[in-house]
Amino acid sequence: SQLDVEGLCTLGTTVIDYHGYRVTAQTIIPGILEKEQEQSVVYGSFDFGNKVVTHDKYSELLKKAAAHLRISPHDVVSSTQDDAVTMYSSVECKGIIGNDQRHYILDLLRTTPADVHFMGGCPKGL
Repeated sequence: SQLDVEGLCTLGTTVIDYHGYRVTAQTIIPGILEKEQEQSVVYGSFDFGNKVVTHDKYSELLKKAAAHLRISPHDVVSSTQDDAVTMYSSVECKGIIGNDQRHYILDLLRTTPADVHFMGGCPKGL
């Protein structure tokens, strides 16, 4: 409940096992089908890090979530940009504002908090 950041939305997601097949189903962001993907993404990258964008509102929202997960902000420089972009998630993460004006965050696959069992660091000699 601590990570329920007011104003940051995720998609409804479910995993379905049916006759030996596993399918992941997600709801659709309102208005996503009316725009091109590059127009929709206002935070993160839609082309594997070639272009990375950020948005003030997403930075504000993800900064709160990152503090609880103990994820440090980091600067990302893409191959097509000279300026560094500060991110609070993995670069593959996407922020999209839906037609309902909600701020949706997608593709959180590589956004992982610190391993509390490994907080001491590597043993000496490795």
